[in-house]
Amino acid sequence: MSMLRLLSFPLLLLLAMSACVHPDEDELHADLADGVLAEDGKADHLTIPFRELDDPRGIGDRGEVETRVVLTSAAAYASYFGHAAPAGLDFAREWVFFYSAGTRSTGGYEAAVASIARSRSGKTLFVSTHLRAPGAGCAVTFALTRPHVLVAFRRPATRPTAARAAHTDETRDCDRCEGLSGGDCEATPGCGLVAEGCEAPPINPNTGLPYPCDPVLVCRAERTANLGDACGSRGLLPCAEGLFCQYPESSACGETDRPGTCGVAPEACIQIYQPVCGCDGQTYSNSCMAAASAASVRHAGACP
Repeated sequence: MSMLRLLSFPLLLLLAMSACVHPDEDELHADLADGVLAEDGKADHLTIPFRELDDPRGIGDRGEVETRVVLTSAAAYASYFGHAAPAGLDFAREWVFFYSAGTRSTGGYEAAVASIARSRSGKTLFVSTHLRAPGAGCAVTFALTRPHVLVAFRRPATRPTAARAAHTDETRDCDRCEGLSGGDCEATPGCGLVAEGCEAPPINPNTGLPYPCDPVLVCRAERTANLGDACGSRGLLPCAEGLFCQYPESSACGETDRPGTCGVAPEACIQIYQPVCGCDGQTYSNSCMAAASAASVRHAGACP
């Protein structure tokens, strides 16, 4: 689920006209206070193309707190990060936007820029940022991190005199078992191999039809089916603790791939002798006794 947070911030209005201007004057800083993103003129926004920027020298000590800043010159970039901008970045054509979500206690966060736009007049810059956080079950590194992103965007023809920002937060759903190999999956508590889909089956040369497909086994966090849920067929979950998979006799104990239903094993049975053969190969005095042992009935009468 995503949450929208609306922000507004003033911009420094100074534009460097020569090399003698301090580089800080080419930084458009944001004072991030919750506010209201005005709706007036929203349909008048003009999208500005941008591209993600990779700086192999990193961001130094910047971004320790939530940060949004626009850098409009090479001097400002060098002053802000402590080193020159990456090769190929031409500030005559592009500016840089830096977003950091601040210091986080674990890894697994993803910071992104969703959009950059300007008003038709060019006086207002609109920036939308997004933070994806790890949810329960996500594998993360337990170390302090600073999720951040750098983007280069086309330099506006008119220098903005104001800016507004919107932000969304998202928590992703993870399966910590996903991607584990068969051996690692079985050795990891809470993980198990389940059937999901199937390989493309080969053609039977005698019939011209494909053979029944073989399910693909994937590692997933173990889940269980509840009372009354289908069970015992490919891709279905095992019954929860205290339940067992009750097959109809027509399914041949699941051998026909016809599912059963998760049921409760009875705690007491009437002592009537009507022998049945259970799916576990044991003979029971009646079907209730078989169910009490968590066994479905294969057929009436004693097992061979």
